Amino acid sequence: MRFRYSTTDPAQNEFDSLPRVPLILRCEGRTVEALGLVDSGATVNVMPYELGLQLGATWDDSKAMIQLAGNLGNQPATPFSAMAQFGDILPVQLAFAWTIAVLTLIRYSSSNL
Repeated sequence: MRFRYSTTDPAQNEFDSLPRVPLILRCEGRTVEALGLVDSGATVNVMPYELGLQLGATWDDSKAMIQLAGNLGNQPATPFSAMAQFGDILPVQLAFAWTIAVLTLIRYSSSNL
């Protein structure tokens, strides 16, 4: 599968481009349109805190915690799942590490796409 590379700021050039993919997430009767970052080196999907709230999730420190790595290694994360639809592809259930970290994009492991 190929992904379009784009920037988020007109001041950026093609060297700042990243593979982004628009998607629709559904959970508990709520629907949210989002933009995801395809991270070919990732082994887990990471969902930003605000997006989880929009989908009806509530943060609970007593839930199982997921240990993230890399630049998110010091951020708490908990399991979360939602239906995801990418373009014309049928919706699929995806598992995420929902983190309190402030992220502007969902990060996807390329193995899920």
